Amino acid sequence: MMKLKFPDKIPTLKGEQISLKPFVIEDAIEFFNLRSNTDFVKYLGMDPYKSIEQAESMLKEGFDQFENHKAINWKICLNHSDELIGYVGLWRMIIANFRAEIGFGLSKKHRGKGIAQEAIKLCCQYGFDQMNIHSIYANIDPDNIPSLKSLEKIGFQNEGTQRESFYYNGKFYDSLYLGLLKEDLV
Repeated sequence: MMKLKFPDKIPTLKGEQISLKPFVIEDAIEFFNLRSNTDFVKYLGMDPYKSIEQAESMLKEGFDQFENHKAINWKICLNHSDELIGYVGLWRMIIANFRAEIGFGLSKKHRGKGIAQEAIKLCCQYGFDQMNIHSIYANIDPDNIPSLKSLEKIGFQNEGTQRESFYYNGKFYDSLYLGLLKEDLV
């Protein structure tokens, strides 16, 4: 019988430019620096973080979700560094359907260098090859063209738009859904 496989611990995944490494609580300051930046959260439908405690709480929630087989998250680091420059992970697992949502973010300083695509691809390959995930989807703001391009470059395909499905700060927003199967991965 087919089933999802969660690792006992989050592995480090190495690519050409980057490594995906497990978060540690000491990453809270760098995580706060990302999520407190207005530009970084522009398409996330959330307010920028106001305190380190918010970052610590989010990291602890990620640790709990991993322990409960609901998510797996990595910090993105340049090879030969532990500095957090972004994150990527699989969450909102639908275990019965072997499906997960991908989430990712990258500091502005490191955008436009192929790093996001490399991180997304490493994460998806791990999900397909090691965790037995069958399909991965992304839910993005249709105006987030850089994320859309990063996803399309590795094989994600448009699966449709949910109109005004997300409410934030007094306004409704559309959600663009993209999907990836193992055979789509470029």
